[in-house]
Amino acid sequence: MIDKLETNGILPSSRKQALPNLAMKINELNEATINEVKKEMFYDIKQQTIDELKEHQQNVSIKLSPLGCVGFINISAEQHRQQRKGRMILFVAIVGHQNNPLYLQSFTDADDALKLHHIVHCSLDVIEERVNNPKKSGPTLNETYLGLLYPTENYKVYGYLTSTKIKFILVTTDLDVKDVDVRSFFRRFHAAFVDAVSNPFHVPGKKITSKAFASRVGGIVKLFGSGAPL
Repeated sequence: MIDKLETNGILPSSRKQALPNLAMKINELNEATINEVKKEMFYDIKQQTIDELKEHQQNVSIKLSPLGCVGFINISAEQHRQQRKGRMILFVAIVGHQNNPLYLQSFTDADDALKLHHIVHCSLDVIEERVNNPKKSGPTLNETYLGLLYPTENYKVYGYLTSTKIKFILVTTDLDVKDVDVRSFFRRFHAAFVDAVSNPFHVPGKKITSKAFASRVGGIVKLFGSGAPL
């Protein structure tokens, strides 16, 4: 099988000897077991998290070879795109006027979450720079929506600032995200926040720990970029 994949150009020969000589169950797969697979026929699960693999395990068959294992996910590219809708957001944050965290939520694995925390922290400096230098910021500060704060190689970071200096931050992997979708997300995110802090049991300035709020945010995240109304 490995030779066949190599012949078809799916698996580079340089990776042939690198594959581990073992068989793994679907929930034990990691990025070291898969290199590149052909689009439309196969999906590269190297970048998938273990949780995502478990979600798809009913649609996955594992083909074993003496050199290792290759995973085949039996869904078309279009089906996968549909399933990935709403999962382009990796991290959202709400930060108070004194830069105190009010709500932080990661939608990726723990290792990425640490990196995303750092990205959000850096984005606060960008927001402060815009607030303190409105002339350099142009017309952006006349709006609640701050737009793109800064891009990285793999992410785009967007910001939203309320009249009370509450900061909303979004980190997405969708480098082609539409501005209208980001604006819509922030409006919904802001509305959910207002409802949460309006709860008589919420202590102003404290972190939001409401499960109902987390569930609502999760729903907004899933619909991000889908065009579906809430």
